[in-house]
Amino acid sequence: MSSVNSENRKRERRRVRAVAREYQKKGYAVVVGPGADDLPDFLKNCRPDLLATNDRERVVVEVKSRQSLSEPPSLTEIAHALEGKPGWRFEFVMTNPADEGEEDKLNLLPLTLPQKLLTPQKIRERLDQARRLAEGSEHGEAALLFAWSVAEAALRLVADREGLSVGASSPVSAIKKLYSMGLMDRDDYELLLSSAPIRNAIVHGFDAERLDTASVDQILAVADRLLREVGVSLK
Repeated sequence: MSSVNSENRKRERRRVRAVAREYQKKGYAVVVGPGADDLPDFLKNCRPDLLATNDRERVVVEVKSRQSLSEPPSLTEIAHALEGKPGWRFEFVMTNPADEGEEDKLNLLPLTLPQKLLTPQKIRERLDQARRLAEGSEHGEAALLFAWSVAEAALRLVADREGLSVGASSPVSAIKKLYSMGLMDRDDYELLLSSAPIRNAIVHGFDAERLDTASVDQILAVADRLLREVGVSLK
């Protein structure tokens, strides 16, 4: 193993321990490097870095550097394993081996260009584009990205109309804020979080393994429900 790879591993292990401490402070029971006996059957082939549980949820955590993104377990493998599993949540933590101080969850860099919220009409247009793309199986990845575009636009519009500040934060941060404020139900919250790693794999040029195009309709349905919270319908 090269010195660079060795240093990457050390950083990842340190980050795993730090995340474990964060969850323990919140009252979760934490298992670092869970083995087969610690995991349900649907996760035994994934072997994530950390499992955190409390009386409300079970959180599967995977920590990777940019250099180890392609190594098993793949993010999409874990995300797919958790699909449709109530009470389970996936959290991916990216640690930058080039600079330990530059860490961002889901490998999403801060937005730097001036941002203007989409109008409901623009959101409807993107919704129609996503649905048209989803009709052809060959455009599944593009359809999913358009669906996420609609969902993110809806998240920010709802936050704005409720007087919440999400700024240029990552969509996951916005999702968590809306959920914590009671503007999103748990099923929608879990659906978006579980599909976020797949969205990110596509955005950052990785293979979205076993992409389920049915999730496009589910994501668009979440966007519709979000906008109904502020009296806007996409239909």
